[in-house]
Amino acid sequence: MGKLYKRGKIWYTCYNYRGKRIQESARTRYRKVAELKLQGIETKIVKGEYFDIVEPHEIVFKDVAEKYLNWSKINKKPSSYARDVLSLKIHLITYFKGKCLHELTHMMIEEYQIMRANKVENATVNREMQCLKHLLKKAVENGYIKINPSQNIKMLKEPPGSIRWLVLKEEKALLDTCAEHLRPIVIVALHTGLRKSALLNLKWINVNLINRIITLTETKNNNPHTIPMNQVVYEELLHLNNERRSGFVFTDEEGRPFKKVDRSFKNALKRAEIKDFRFHDLRHTFASRLAMAGWNMVTIQRLMGHKDLQSTMRYMHLSKGHLQEAVDSLVQNTKSVTNTLQLSFDKNAESLKSLLYNDAPVAQTDRAPVS
Repeated sequence: MGKLYKRGKIWYTCYNYRGKRIQESARTRYRKVAELKLQGIETKIVKGEYFDIVEPHEIVFKDVAEKYLNWSKINKKPSSYARDVLSLKIHLITYFKGKCLHELTHMMIEEYQIMRANKVENATVNREMQCLKHLLKKAVENGYIKINPSQNIKMLKEPPGSIRWLVLKEEKALLDTCAEHLRPIVIVALHTGLRKSALLNLKWINVNLINRIITLTETKNNNPHTIPMNQVVYEELLHLNNERRSGFVFTDEEGRPFKKVDRSFKNALKRAEIKDFRFHDLRHTFASRLAMAGWNMVTIQRLMGHKDLQSTMRYMHLSKGHLQEAVDSLVQNTKSVTNTLQLSFDKNAESLKSLLYNDAPVAQTDRAPVS
């Protein structure tokens, strides 16, 4: 527990960190402000976010990277933490080996970015740069450096990824070749668009068979996501519920959830002779079919659980058959409009003819005789 004391009119903080007693000015004349600062320091120490302040020449990049990974392990999802470990331990620490944090410059970081871009895809470089940028931002927040040398470095442009989806013939072939444990997972994926991680971690507490909805509390964007079941999903989950072995939906015979289905899915694709397809493409299939069925982007966004429309807009594509139908509909519409205009013209012409040759004489005889 830290303490406060006063020297003259200024309050000071006193606390222990890693066995060391640290005393520093709170830079305020008000006790309340000093208390808040001390509470902030103690909170960071508990969360593992506090970086002890040392002289600039003592701060080695590798040491800060290790501290950042400790923070990442506690505060990020396992998949994000694994990505940070790969970025830092395999690439960034090696490249900046022996460098102190204050020695890193804008140009040095850009040189790293260019070097990596010549070896791997832009998307991979951007993930590594995101990790580095956040590490340096945390270093600024905790007093390691005054300025983040990476803050004005732009991310590389990433080409839009190709979207692959199953046609009905491929879907039938895939389901026919799926192993017994894999088939229900693939079916639910095709009809809900749920990610593989969400499916493998799905619990019965998240499944409401009465109201026919699935509710996810832990999602990629940290927002709760609810998706309705169609009849196919309902029947599949109802069958699994009758054979429930544990709190997880998709389990082996002993009730243990499947950790991976990559190998069985790959084997099913091989037997079905389906190429260039990943498990995540089942999610693309779900969204693509909704788009091709004419559903608007807002509806698809909500069903996919996207945080914003930008992610959903990538599904504004259609198959060649639907594109052909779209342009063919113009021909039909043109013919319809032409026929309507012709019919209208003929009707108007007939009315005009009747007016000229029938109504005019009658009007003449109604006139009074000229004297």
